[in-house]
Parts: sequence; structure tokens; C-alpha cells
Amino acid sequence: MRPSHPPSAPSRRRLLAILALIGLALSPARAGEGGQEAPKEPLHLVLATATPGGGFPAYGEALAAAIREASPDITLELRASKGSTENLDLLRGGRVDLGLVQGEYAYEALAGQGTAPAVTVVAPVYSAPGVFVVPADGPVAAFDDLRGRPVALGTRSSGLTAMGRTVLRGAGLDPDHDIRPILLDHAGDGPAMLRDGRAAALWG
Repeated sequence: MRPSHPPSAPSRRRLLAILALIGLALSPARAGEGGQEAPKEPLHLVLATATPGGGFPAYGEALAAAIREASPDITLELRASKGSTENLDLLRGGRVDLGLVQGEYAYEALAGQGTAPAVTVVAPVYSAPGVFVVPADGPVAAFDDLRGRPVALGTRSSGLTAMGRTVLRGAGLDPDHDIRPILLDHAGDGPAMLRDGRAAALWG
């Protein structure tokens, strides 16, 4: 997602550059085949990701690397954040050019813009499903086995955490009472908690 601005010439140029760089990352094999020509002048963009160890920072690093290789005139600076909720605030405050936002939060932001500074979607970045990861030899084999057990849901401001809560409700579990939800300070803390037994399952 990115903040909406009046359609001035500089903002149109920035939007074209953003569309071009997103296209490069999503379809690297087609880069340079009749696509948008990269800007001739240096362009610096800031992308808000999330806490270390999660999918958003990994995607941001891959995107920045693809841009460096395909278009040296564009610099993508990655900015760590608390996740989707903070990224929306950063976008609306004009403090970043791009922000990675989980689908549920993006839908809510687009549906209820109201008087808040508007945001818009440039492109979806991936559609991988969320999954609950459990030890292969552990006691959890079905959703109902999660009852009463500690589950690492993600960080407090992450859209992925909101998605996990929605999935649990869809499975008939109250995410605040039927499980023991663990909210992480850093997304990368979850796998270690699963390995050492502090969490019976990891949503990710």
C-alpha cells in the first residue's frame, strides 16, 4: 500500500517508479521486456516492513535486492516497524512511501477511509496461506487440540495475528479464552518457543 497524494507531476513519477519496482519483484523474469523504463534520476523510497524474523522483512530484503540489480537509480530503504497497524499510520502520516499491510487490515483501511488521509493498494505481494505449525510428534493434530494450550499468534500489531484470530474463530475457538495466546515482541521469537516447548503451536 502507499499514501494517496494530489496528482502532481512528481507524485505521478513516484507512482510510476513504485509500480515499476513492484513489477520487477513480482515478475523478475520479465524485467526489462517492454516494461516501464526506470527513472533516469536517482529516486529514494522508504518501505515499512515489520519486526525482524517475519515474512515482511524477508520480502522487503528480496525486493530491495531485486531493485538494486535491475534499477540502480532507485534506492529502497527498509524501515522496521511493529507491522500492519503501524505501517498504516506511517503511510497516512506521510512518513514512508510504501508499507506492507496484511489483507484484513488493508480491506478495513480501504473500506473505512473516512476523513483519514487516504491510502491505496499498489499490488498484492503474495497470497501464501497462513498455517499452524506444530511438532510432528506433538499432541496437536486438529484445531480442537489447541484448546488450553499456549499458541504463538504473532506480534501485537501484526496483520498476521489478526488473521490467526479470524481462523481460530472460524474453527469454533475463542482466540482469547479457548487457547493461551502468546503475543510476541519480535516475529522471529516464535520458532524458538515452538522448539523448546513454550508454545504448542505457531501461527505463521
